[in-house]
Amino acid sequence: MKINKPRLKFYILIFLIVAIVITSLILHVCGYHIPLVKYLDNLKSSPHLPIIYVLLYFVSSFFPLPFLTFLGATIFSFHEAFVLSLIGNMFSFIIMFYLIRWLGREYIEFHEDKNSKLKALDFKLSKNAFLYVFLLRLFFIIPPESINLLAGLSKMKFRDYFIASLLGTIPVIIFSITFIKSYQLRNFNLFIISVAIFALCILIPLIFIKGLKRYFKKM
Repeated sequence: MKINKPRLKFYILIFLIVAIVITSLILHVCGYHIPLVKYLDNLKSSPHLPIIYVLLYFVSSFFPLPFLTFLGATIFSFHEAFVLSLIGNMFSFIIMFYLIRWLGREYIEFHEDKNSKLKALDFKLSKNAFLYVFLLRLFFIIPPESINLLAGLSKMKFRDYFIASLLGTIPVIIFSITFIKSYQLRNFNLFIISVAIFALCILIPLIFIKGLKRYFKKM
């Protein structure tokens, strides 16, 4: 019996997605963050803490650990938390992009040849990949895993995905760290700055989407 490799890999991808969702729910119910915070707190004096923290982002690619940037902000200085969180996030994004592309892209390509609407959607997404990924990263209410999935299954270039993810993630990281530091330091000015960044991250994508709707209505 001949094995359909693209289909098999796609089924593995579906299984992986379901497993990640279930694991995320279980970890949330069990309150994973409490022992994790205690574990990292005990390692504060360890020179290996930054490496362990970045590796947690690798783990989060398969076993979701939300709010890692918030957690890092409670442990490290502003600059350390920013650099480590950025490295960790991008590390995770790269891994998931290539894994999803390897598992699912071939299967999607096969069905695009039979479905013109799917092919047109993929073309539109890839043509404006940088803009879409940037806005989706900025609008951090959307789970990053869904953006990784969308990018990996499409034919968008890795360069567009990487640069857009990098630029879109930076403001979100700054907001997260500033918000936590404002609480730690009891600094109202930092809190105002974090709220302003939060508002921009939410409003810019919404305004742009609204503008797109008006544009298409005029066409």
